[in-house]
Amino acid sequence: MKPLSPRFFLPAAFAAAFAASGAAAQTLSVSVDPAQDRYYAGQRVSCILQLDLGGAELAGGGNLSLSGIPDSGPAFSFGSFAPAAPGPAGEQRWIAPLRFVSPTNFVLAPAVSGTLRRETSRRGSFFRTYSLAPFDASARPLALSVAATPSAGRPADDCGAVGPIGAEAALAPLDCAVGDLLTLRWTLRGPGADAAEPAAWSPGPGFKAYPPRVEERADGRLSVSQVVVPLDASATNAAAFSVSWFDPRSGWTRGGAGPFAITFHERKPEELAEDVGPEPAAELPAPAGEPRTFAPGDAASLLEGAPARFAPGPRAKRLFDIPPGTPVRVVETLEDWVRVSVPGGSAGWVPSSLLR
Repeated sequence: MKPLSPRFFLPAAFAAAFAASGAAAQTLSVSVDPAQDRYYAGQRVSCILQLDLGGAELAGGGNLSLSGIPDSGPAFSFGSFAPAAPGPAGEQRWIAPLRFVSPTNFVLAPAVSGTLRRETSRRGSFFRTYSLAPFDASARPLALSVAATPSAGRPADDCGAVGPIGAEAALAPLDCAVGDLLTLRWTLRGPGADAAEPAAWSPGPGFKAYPPRVEERADGRLSVSQVVVPLDASATNAAAFSVSWFDPRSGWTRGGAGPFAITFHERKPEELAEDVGPEPAAELPAPAGEPRTFAPGDAASLLEGAPARFAPGPRAKRLFDIPPGTPVRVVETLEDWVRVSVPGGSAGWVPSSLLR
């Protein structure tokens, strides 16, 4: 039994008195919002219980017990029922979130039990009296069919979300200097949006692209950012960004922005980095053996002097020069580039081939 609240028990004598009062029968119904002939794996909906008390009231603080709702499993996930605004004529309502995980068929056949209270005072009586009785109500079973999203017409940029979702995206800044960081930010909103997986955006030739990063994943919302770096002034056009999902109302749907026109300017004096070379360090002996692979936190040294750059690319802004043999600490890696910090705290990107 799933408690809507703890059950309240009363003696049978009260039940007989209640029945003698001529109370109307109590009816229970179950529905799913939105109502569809077929649902889809990944979709999130609301399960609604509605109870008509036949003019009576719930006793014991509205305590009820619920059965006939299947437990969550690998195919679907049920949340807890919570009270909602009363329905027509004051009917009691409860809503629970329901998420379909994989294709399946199942039946909702809820039943509730509890205690009702009805006023039985006679006209002109100074005191109010009530009759109490337990009751049970069952809903007509509701069969649900859950299918996989259609493979026909599935876009290459499908993010895996299912639902009535909206998207917005923007790239900034569009007026920059070679080597600046440009950030694409995109957001999905709507039921099921937070289940999306962020796919990497490829801006095209002349750019260095970082992996996308999830900034926020909340109920009904996903926000993602991705940094790209123009490596030379020929990168004046970045490809359009797009992301697709399945909307049960209209099928495969796409959102996004672009393509993006980029304007380059000469770097202003205030944008130029100071030449803050590292602290002096003794030269280390020449390396031997196979080239190393690096991970964040590794200690290394430079085989030869090299400029530390603002971004991973040979045309990115030059921050400072690192003398040969300088001990460094690996901060992060990206393909054949490594971001390192030098004694004193300054950091920049160098080719991994220059480290040992």
